[in-house]
Amino acid sequence: MVESIFGGLTVTPDNDGMTLVLRSDGTFVFSGDQTIGVSGETPWGDVDGTVNATANVTGTYQPGSGNLTFTLESISGSGTFVGTLGGNSVSASLSLDQLGLDEIYGLSATAQTSCSTTKLTLDFEHVDWDF
Repeated sequence: MVESIFGGLTVTPDNDGMTLVLRSDGTFVFSGDQTIGVSGETPWGDVDGTVNATANVTGTYQPGSGNLTFTLESISGSGTFVGTLGGNSVSASLSLDQLGLDEIYGLSATAQTSCSTTKLTLDFEHVDWDF
């Protein structure tokens, strides 16, 4: 659940479109374009739809035992919501923070990590990312 201008929403990002680059100097870049499912109850009725989001995030990271701690330095981007709100069709372009997606993209916490031969998973409080 993330907070947005619509209230608390459930967001479901797909696992495509975002790239995480962990640089050897301890900095990271997390960027890309992604489609996200959005649903929830708001003061204006139920909301249901998708957001096409663009995000560019930078910061630093520190490896730990089975985890990575991220510190956010900057986040920019926006999203276009298309769906329904209270039974009415809505299309709106909003900032990441208005959509509540700054919580999803703004890597600023400790993530538990797991690796396989083909995938790195970062498990944060609000979302899991697979790379």
